[in-house]
Amino acid sequence: MPTTDFWSPFYWQTRFLTENNFEWLVPSPTLIPRVHGILLSLPSSSTSLAQGVGQKGDGQEDEPKVTILHVGCGSSTLGIQLQAYLDGQPQSPSHAGGRRVYQVYDADYVKPPGSIMSAEEERKVPFKLVDLLSTESLLSNLPHQEGPIPSDDTAKAIEEVQKWDFILDKSTCDAISTGPQLSPPPFSAGQIEQTPADPVERMVFNLSKVVKKGGKWVSVSYSPIRYDFLSDIGNDDSYGWKVVRKEMVAMTSIPEGRRVQDGDQERIVYEPETGVWMYVLERV
Repeated sequence: MPTTDFWSPFYWQTRFLTENNFEWLVPSPTLIPRVHGILLSLPSSSTSLAQGVGQKGDGQEDEPKVTILHVGCGSSTLGIQLQAYLDGQPQSPSHAGGRRVYQVYDADYVKPPGSIMSAEEERKVPFKLVDLLSTESLLSNLPHQEGPIPSDDTAKAIEEVQKWDFILDKSTCDAISTGPQLSPPPFSAGQIEQTPADPVERMVFNLSKVVKKGGKWVSVSYSPIRYDFLSDIGNDDSYGWKVVRKEMVAMTSIPEGRRVQDGDQERIVYEPETGVWMYVLERV
């Protein structure tokens, strides 16, 4: 039976030609309050004074910002809705006694349909073209980084203050899991870490390079075993993450069945109801 290449940029480029909006697994109003609660648990020291979005080079520092990277945004409006929700919440204190401000960024490796958001919404939630399977791409798209980093820089040279506070993905991990095993990147001088070949493990490994220690990652998946490989390593921090919470947040089913192509014929496949899982990972 043919499978869908959810990992392929070509698949998404083609799909976005006709798709204006699609939400995976759970609606945003179900997820956003949970995300907000986890954001409130971030260590206050994770916020930092940084220039505001669109205020480059003026030398003025903005209020402390918690930076949120919504990866694999596709045609979802989750990033826009999350930013609006956070902007409407009572101000929470920062470590400096001021107010804590949240800034959401959407990211994907294919530019989503232009009809998803207005120019004003895109100004509030900037978009970054990022390949999660490329450390170079991630390092070139840090919260306040624009363009490639110098060739002699490494992930270890990036200061904590430059990194992301929070990662959010809704089934991006599932899409990446459908891809083939990856070739190892070229070894750099002094490199001692083994880069995983499995695409999900590579994503986890790469994101650890651009998220602050103590930062969080909320990952929504249909798989109850998506991050079991992290449990197998105990206190080994080679992946840079540990799972601190896992809960079922919804059930998903298609009562009328799913139409699939089987050779020259189409048929209806009835699948059992399955859980939708929310994982909370912490950067270690």
